[in-house]
Amino acid sequence: MWLVNYALPGEVVEAEPRGKQGGVAVAAATRVIEPSPHRVVAPCPYFGVCGGCQLQHAAYAHQLELKRQVVQEAWSRAGLRLPPDTAVLGMDDPWRYRIRGEFEAISGAEGWRFGFHRPRSHSVLPIASCLIHDMRIEEALPAFAQAANEMQLKGLQNLLLTVEPEGRGLLWRLRFQGREPDWPRDEFAHRVAEQLTESTLLDDGSTTR
Repeated sequence: MWLVNYALPGEVVEAEPRGKQGGVAVAAATRVIEPSPHRVVAPCPYFGVCGGCQLQHAAYAHQLELKRQVVQEAWSRAGLRLPPDTAVLGMDDPWRYRIRGEFEAISGAEGWRFGFHRPRSHSVLPIASCLIHDMRIEEALPAFAQAANEMQLKGLQNLLLTVEPEGRGLLWRLRFQGREPDWPRDEFAHRVAEQLTESTLLDDGSTTR
């Protein structure tokens, strides 16, 4: 039995083995020979190389059905039966809904950037956009990276961002590898705020030191 990532039920694909996951052989689809009628072009440019979203290649209604099947199978393994009329609660617009994000820091030739882990890897993929996060979070990422580069910060681990559903608040916390050093967080916040004039920055780290 194989678990083939980025393939949909009923499709014929070419796939490459990718080891095992939970004792199950895993592969990744590399070419679709006979596509499912539910297959769509994933809108995210990072889909497939980012370890985040797994189902953007399926139409949203089909995504909900696949998730229902996952829950149904989990219940079945526990000896339970999912009622056939169980509703699957989706969204009118499945984009830009996340108001909180945790982004890994990576330092390269361009300085600090933020992103997500690649699939089944500790390697970090720097990103410039994420279609499921609130636009204010996406716009904040380069501002935090620029301030970190201007101040030549060292040993960054990740950045946590949360926006108010209604309002201007942007809660942030920058975490370091190991113990947090004594660093000019007020100046850092000022530099970020100069770029994000439509947001009110709230320092989540200042109360936990």
